[in-house]
Amino acid sequence: MHLQQMYSGKIYEIKHYTGDRGIPKIPMNNKWHYPDISDSNVTNYIHVGDSILKDFGSDQIEVFRKNENG
Repeated sequence: MHLQQMYSGKIYEIKHYTGDRGIPKIPMNNKWHYPDISDSNVTNYIHVGDSILKDFGSDQIEVFRKNENG
């Protein structure tokens, strides 16, 4: 995991390309974010519409998802 990497925002799109070993590219805040291979357990879980947060220096990614109750 890239501890120096920080990102947060709402996921509006998830791109998968051939040869990327299943790791998607996620555009947020006018930049493309490329989760590290060790983040793959999270990248299998996220959906368009989720919000995610990864703090600088952290090895954890938080995923926030609205349900029918908001």
